[in-house]
Amino acid sequence: MRPNRRRFTITMANGTMETLNDSQLRHPNEQAATSRPVLMRRIALSALVFFLMVFAVGFVLGVIRVTWVQPRVGTRAAELLEMPLMLIAIVIASESLVRSGPRRRFVEWLTVGLFGLGLLVMAEAILVLGLRGMSLREYVANRDPISGTVYAIMLLVYAAFPAFSSVCRR
Repeated sequence: MRPNRRRFTITMANGTMETLNDSQLRHPNEQAATSRPVLMRRIALSALVFFLMVFAVGFVLGVIRVTWVQPRVGTRAAELLEMPLMLIAIVIASESLVRSGPRRRFVEWLTVGLFGLGLLVMAEAILVLGLRGMSLREYVANRDPISGTVYAIMLLVYAAFPAFSSVCRR
């Protein structure tokens, strides 16, 4: 059984019409041979977008957690209640980024996730440590062992999910 291929009719700049199937279409940003600096800029931009999408959700959820949830149920429960919502945010951000961006190799999407992780860790260090007035050593020592472990796992999921989404896209 042949795969179902969609066909598109495109009006070219000179006014002629061409019919192409979906395998003949490429994303406008995708090039056959991209130079390394251009590729790294695109990866860094994708990482920044991924970071901003997830960080914005995390910032809002963090305010809600600290303001309303944590006083009622405690720190551990509040942090653990936030984790599934952050996982949903990671999945949605990663899927939308992979679907809207050019096709990249697995390694390139993994690099996007790792760059995003670096941005996330730097932002957390600046905001959380700056707002709390704690050193990094104090911050790590004061983490709850259970929610802290789940948080560390979520950081790994965050870094790996763009690559995972790209594999599922194929």
